[in-house]
Amino acid sequence: MGVELDWNIESERGRQTHKQDDPEERRAGWRALRRLIFGVLLLVGIASVIVYLVSKRSEQIDQAVEKQLRDTVSAEIAALRIGDQAAFLALQRSAAPEWLIAQQTVYNQYQSQIQTTDLRLTGTIAQTPVIQKQRARVQVEEIQNGTPYLRTWFYWRYDDEVDVSGKTIPGGWRHVPPDYTFWGDAKEITTEQVTLRYSEVDAPFAQALSAALTEWLKLSCAALTCSGLPHITVTIAPGIPNGVAWENRSEWSLIVPSPYAERARSDQPLDEQKQIDIGTLLANRLVDQALNGRQMVFPSDAVYLRSAVVSWLVGQYVHKDAESYLIDSLAQKYGVDKVGKLLQLVQPESDISVLNALLGTTPDQAGLDWRDFLVWRLATEGSLIQQRAEAQWQKLVDLRMDMDRNAAYVRYNAIQVTSARKVSSVTASAAPDGTPVLVALVTATDGSNAEQIIFRLVNNVWVRVG
Repeated sequence: MGVELDWNIESERGRQTHKQDDPEERRAGWRALRRLIFGVLLLVGIASVIVYLVSKRSEQIDQAVEKQLRDTVSAEIAALRIGDQAAFLALQRSAAPEWLIAQQTVYNQYQSQIQTTDLRLTGTIAQTPVIQKQRARVQVEEIQNGTPYLRTWFYWRYDDEVDVSGKTIPGGWRHVPPDYTFWGDAKEITTEQVTLRYSEVDAPFAQALSAALTEWLKLSCAALTCSGLPHITVTIAPGIPNGVAWENRSEWSLIVPSPYAERARSDQPLDEQKQIDIGTLLANRLVDQALNGRQMVFPSDAVYLRSAVVSWLVGQYVHKDAESYLIDSLAQKYGVDKVGKLLQLVQPESDISVLNALLGTTPDQAGLDWRDFLVWRLATEGSLIQQRAEAQWQKLVDLRMDMDRNAAYVRYNAIQVTSARKVSSVTASAAPDGTPVLVALVTATDGSNAEQIIFRLVNNVWVRVG
């Protein structure tokens, strides 16, 4: 029985193995799998076609909407070019009547500039219009005297409407007031010393300003003491009415209006005037930091020294002659670090003799360019004469000899209002007694009425003679 049982078991195993390897069943299984795969692929294919068709239709709709917008912009520019006021105003729309009044003024300004200047309205849309549902933002190019500019315009896509009389008012894109909530995604540039926040529209301006601030701080810190300088935050935003400003007196938070809210240069987003405006604020704050908050008192020379350093810094920023000759000659002859050391020495009522302590030599031996300082002295004297501030005026003139005193008081009593003047040249010389003098060639700012004015060194301070 043991042999028979083993045989039965082996026979059953054979039958089971034969059943599992049945070719017909195997082929049926594969056919079912293929049908399943084919069905899935068919469904995926149908879904893909549907998605493609929907996407294609959506794309066609988007292209049609964008084309309508471009056509509207072109029509608006064409109306400005040919002077069709009715056509131009028909493309403006707003619930606020002030908008149409403002656009009437814009139209008149364009017509005046087209007639009197080399203004070309190219109609070129600088970048792909940004469309978000019913609203759109477009940057339009115009060229004036060879310089390219961008204007940022906003549009709203209206539906057809029926007025109270039953008349259909056609819809479409219309030029509407600025929408500064539609200024693009928030962005940020952070460096070691500055964090600059802006929106997408202002990206070119923000990048240029970030690079400029990095350079300006490097230049400033080479001259001034920047230890302990706080991190600076700059926010660029459209629609700021008061121009570039610090948010408050204590924080280093600078608010800068977006240039694209008005007409902005496309080739130079950070143009020279904006550099001067922003640079002047920065230089003033850095100089006050170096002065540790000390306030200079008019009419002391300290007022001149502070403003001269500010002007010199701004000139360094924009690579332009700021006519800050004394500070520039100090930096070139003795090193830029002397500018910061000068500010450390200056007190609210310091006179120009503070240079003695800085340089270890008298003003006449320092080899400095005194032109802008003498302009300051002449302007200050004129101001004190107008104010009848005799005691303060006396500090600016040499009254030791009768002849010089009499001549000075003739001028003081005349109370004449003098026009702005400049010092064309300064020649160092000496009086018969050996006292150092400066002979300044002074003219009006238009170059007329030239005269020579002499300044004498008295107690290491330059004072006017006669």
